[in-house]
Amino acid sequence: MKRRALLALWPALAAWHAAAAPSVVYRCGAEGRTFTQTPCAGGQVVPIAPGPDERAKQEARAVAEREARLAARLVDERRQREAEARRALEAAYRSPRRVTEPAPTAAAAPDARPSRRARVPKAAAASGR
Repeated sequence: MKRRALLALWPALAAWHAAAAPSVVYRCGAEGRTFTQTPCAGGQVVPIAPGPDERAKQEARAVAEREARLAARLVDERRQREAEARRALEAAYRSPRRVTEPAPTAAAAPDARPSRRARVPKAAAASGR
């Protein structure tokens, strides 16, 4: 709703802006750093370049529309590539894995450390018992 209202007011705002634009600007001050629309003592007239004509505006709109279409196409292509990559990754995780050796279980794995009861005291091992 707000967008429609702004679009309806756009021609009126453009006409007002064109009418409000100054036709002559003066450079004033000792160093010429002040600009004003009213004449001043010792002021110099600054030429104002006209704005773009209707043809230039139409060309700019055409370029903007073309770039918008290109950007939308690039976004679609990127999204398709991302979806394909996501599907490939999901398929890789779902595929059966080849197992060369069965994983060792707790019962099949030998205990690397002997239990305390199986140890021989150092004194008995030294005497040869």
